[in-house]
Amino acid sequence: MTGENMMEWINIFGTVFIMVIMVPNIVFALKCREGFKNDWKQSNCKN
Repeated sequence: MTGENMMEWINIFGTVFIMVIMVPNIVFALKCREGFKNDWKQSNCKN
């Protein structure tokens, strides 16, 4: 892939923006691992 072709697949500004808005969420999730309520208990899928 050439440089121009690669820019069609990866928009660098969009990638940086997504990384910036995801960092605080990842840090929070790593600090508060026990702080989430699991609403996806699949009790009706027992065999």
